[in-house]
Amino acid sequence: VSTPSSPRQLGTYETDHAFYNYPIFVSGNYVYSRQNDVHVVDVSTPSSPSLVTKLDSERKWNAYCVAGTTLFAYSQAGVLQLYDVTIPSLPQTLGKLTVQGGTSSYTALSVFGSHLYVASGTFIIIIDISS
Repeated sequence: VSTPSSPRQLGTYETDHAFYNYPIFVSGNYVYSRQNDVHVVDVSTPSSPSLVTKLDSERKWNAYCVAGTTLFAYSQAGVLQLYDVTIPSLPQTLGKLTVQGGTSSYTALSVFGSHLYVASGTFIIIIDISS
């Protein structure tokens, strides 16, 4: 912020559903936001952000995060899905994992180094994402 005493709004993107308490993630010129689906929004021109694509959350994702060019999505059923978002308009499925334990609707994800941390219900689950 070049002038902290006077921030200013640059642009707005409106969706068809509320954001609720889902986090948003920024990677490069793209914002990933979760409503019913994950919206990928191009913010390279801040005055006119635009929708690039939506990732369908057919498994009712209750948590997701983006690290680099990978989107991680976790469902209440304990299924983790990974997507390559190198080309944000054409996300590619990388794989999925059914996680033992942690099948709560109260879930959070975080990536640090080569590990994905899943906090779900009463569990903290550590997943190797190095390969």
